[in-house]
Amino acid sequence: MKEIRNYIEDSLKGLFSAEEIRSLTKMILERCCSIPQQRLLFDKDIQISDTQKQDIEAIVTRLKNQEPIQYILGTACFYDLDFNVTPDVLIPRPETEELVERILSRHRQQGIRILDIGTGSGCIAVTLAAHLPEARVVAADVSPGALATAAGNAAKNKVTVHFVETDILARKALEDIPGVFDVIVSNPPYVKLSEKESMEANVLNYEPHLALFVTDSDPLLFYRSIARFGNDREPWIDSFNRKSNWQTPAMKTVEEVQLQIVRHLCSLTDSRNHNEEFFGDFQFIQRFDQILS
Repeated sequence: MKEIRNYIEDSLKGLFSAEEIRSLTKMILERCCSIPQQRLLFDKDIQISDTQKQDIEAIVTRLKNQEPIQYILGTACFYDLDFNVTPDVLIPRPETEELVERILSRHRQQGIRILDIGTGSGCIAVTLAAHLPEARVVAADVSPGALATAAGNAAKNKVTVHFVETDILARKALEDIPGVFDVIVSNPPYVKLSEKESMEANVLNYEPHLALFVTDSDPLLFYRSIARFGNDREPWIDSFNRKSNWQTPAMKTVEEVQLQIVRHLCSLTDSRNHNEEFFGDFQFIQRFDQILS
C-alpha cells in the first residue's frame, strides 16, 4: 500500500497541492480497490493486485493530462448528494451550493413551483426537489446528453423532476415549458469566447463549451432571454442568476457589469415593481443576481 501511495503522490507532485494530492489518493484507492477511506487511515498492509495497479496508473495518467477527477470517476458530490457527471455537463461547483442554500432559506412553502433553466447535471433541480419534497420542479436544457444525465441523477437521488428539452433563446421555449413558476433559477453560460486563452486546461479541454461560452458581442444574451421568459410568463418572479465579471469595452469593473445587467433586466420588467440585489459567494465575489417582484 505504501508503494502505491508513493507512486500516486510522486506522479501528481507539482500538478496539485499537497492537500489535493491527499484527497485524490483517497478517492483513487477507494474507487480502484474498493477500500473505504476510513480503512485507508488505519490498515497499512492492504495488498493491491496487478489489475488494481493498472487501474490506478490509468487514472493517474488522466490526471496528469489535467482531466478533472469528477469526469474520470464519473461522480461528484453536491450539497451532500451524489451526482453522475459526464462530458455533457459542467462539474457542480461549491458556489452553486450557495445558490441552492439561498433559495432553500427563502422558499419553504408547500407546493412551490420551481424552474431550473440550463439544468446541466441537474444538481440545482435535483437538490431543490430533495429538500422541498412538496415542490413542483421543472428543469430545462438544450442538450439531450445533459438531460439524460440529469434524469439519471433524479432517479439516483429518488426525486421527481420534470425535464424539458428546449432552447431558452428561442421563442418556442414559452410553449415547451408550460405553467407558472414561483422561482426561476439559472446558471447560464457567461464566459466570453475571447477569454478562452486565459482559462485553465482542466476546464477548457474537458467541460462542455455549450454550457460555458457566450459571444463577445452579446455576453448578456442568456440573461436577457431568461428575463424575457419570466416577464412573459410570471405574475411575479423571484429569479436567481449566477453572474460573472464580464468585461467589454463599455464595462471595465465588476460594478459596471452589475449595473449593465440590472439595466438590461429592468428594461424587460419595467411594467412591474421589482428589486435587484447582487450578493457574493464564500470568497466575497459578487457572483449572484437576485430579482424580486
